[in-house]
Amino acid sequence: MNLSSYFITIAIFFLLIKPLYSSWNNIIYNETERLVIAQTFDLRDKTILHMTRPINETCVEAKIDLRILHQNGIIEVASIDYQIPEHNFCNGIFQIKRYQLNYLLVLYVNSTDIESASYYVLLVDYEGKFISNTYLAPVSVINGSLYTCGTTITSYTTEEYGILFTTYESETVVSWSYLDGLDDKRNIIKINNGKQSLKTPFGPYFVSPRIEGNFIFITYDSMNAENKCVESNDPTDIRFIVYVSYLKPIMNGVDGPFIIYQSTIPHLSVDKFVCGNTRMSMSSFCILVMNSVKANKKSKKHLLKISFQDSGSVFNIEKYSNLKFDDNVIKLELHNLYYGGFLLSLLKRTPDKIINNLQGTILNNDGNYYSNWGLPTDLKVTQEFYVIGDFNNGTMYLIAQEDEFSWKISSSNLPRISNDYNNPCVNKTFPLIGSNV
Repeated sequence: MNLSSYFITIAIFFLLIKPLYSSWNNIIYNETERLVIAQTFDLRDKTILHMTRPINETCVEAKIDLRILHQNGIIEVASIDYQIPEHNFCNGIFQIKRYQLNYLLVLYVNSTDIESASYYVLLVDYEGKFISNTYLAPVSVINGSLYTCGTTITSYTTEEYGILFTTYESETVVSWSYLDGLDDKRNIIKINNGKQSLKTPFGPYFVSPRIEGNFIFITYDSMNAENKCVESNDPTDIRFIVYVSYLKPIMNGVDGPFIIYQSTIPHLSVDKFVCGNTRMSMSSFCILVMNSVKANKKSKKHLLKISFQDSGSVFNIEKYSNLKFDDNVIKLELHNLYYGGFLLSLLKRTPDKIINNLQGTILNNDGNYYSNWGLPTDLKVTQEFYVIGDFNNGTMYLIAQEDEFSWKISSSNLPRISNDYNNPCVNKTFPLIGSNV
């Protein structure tokens, strides 16, 4: 299929999408090279695909290819025209993030030398053209080696605020820097920085944007390492605790940490967690994967949802009874949806080592079950070469690898979960905007 006929086909495909919740649609795009999907970035009127060429299990080819998917169906081909050191393309060191309206950020390390290794962020437009290269921080040296695990950039939900850069400074300290705006050389400006302490060495943490340029910082402390199978327990002996802090980088302040969950059950642990919040609400929620391991018994897993306010006050804890989570689940993700609500996706193993099963559920603004996601329940994807996103027009998409030279776009129209001003779906106001009161 040539490009002109493809553009016509996919344009018709998007025009046929109705504004109501309906069935799913598919379209296939053919590549001229062996490229696989790495991730996507949803901008206001387009979606950017990052494509890679795997070399082995840990490395990809040292180049960054982009596909620009417009809402009118046109797909453009682009690449980032900047030479990034090759060591960044192994073990997932480099990252790409969205920034403001039409920019992408590329986080990378300039060197493997302990004395000079530093983090930089490359600013490019959505066509991959170079704009600036900003120094962020030195790479931490822990136990005599460079340590880059856990380093990430969190983009704010809208373009009015900046980004938060976080990295392990030591085994029990995470340092953060807030950057926003461009100087006269178009480098990103560092506004404030700070540190967060961890109770457990290299404890996992989660960062998510909140309202007014703030971010939530969530981590947990587990004391179950040596006593996972103990049947008796001391009701005063805390086994694990989940904490939340509120980073206020514009004011250079921090609220917390607050305890949002704790347990004295010795055979219960947290395997992983995902968190979410609506754009304008004063509350958030986390979904914890709870693992119960008792002596001489098979472990059992379930999902526990904790809802809490921005003050750190917990107002609801409940177990998901209609979502099954077992040992076959290898990936759990939570996606914010443009018209309210969330998509919770589960990637599950199948007897085929290459093919996995992907399942999705729509949650409302409170994180409760709302509906199925509109795509097939037995959807098969190749390993983890897929991405899920929202076109910011009420349409959810799944882009999955079809074979070595092609990938498939599946789409489903989403329900509009209206909840006053918690999402952009506002039909009118009272009094009317612009009227005299």
